[in-house]
Amino acid sequence: MQGRITTITYEVTSEDGTEDNTYYVVVEKMASDICTLEAIYLDGAPLEGFSADTYAYDIELPYGTTHLPEVTATTSDPAATHQIVVDEALKVVTITVTAENKDQKTYTIYFSIAK
Repeated sequence: MQGRITTITYEVTSEDGTEDNTYYVVVEKMASDICTLEAIYLDGAPLEGFSADTYAYDIELPYGTTHLPEVTATTSDPAATHQIVVDEALKVVTITVTAENKDQKTYTIYFSIAK
């Protein structure tokens, strides 16, 4: 895992002022591996039954529905990103979450229309 390196410098002077020393502390913050979602929203409403560790959902839309709801999401880690891909023809939406360290997880929503 690669991270970000930060160097902290400490300037220290002896109590009597006769001696100065400089100390360097190197800190590496490891890149986050969190690639989960905090929430999924359908037309602005939270997805019922959502769980961060459930990666597939089957949603039945009311009879006569002609388009999929707008799907939005928020990541569990602010350093993570997500991409939403909608396939209207197959009635499938995928949300790929990428962690800061480039790990990925994909959530999939399968829509059907009630008969």
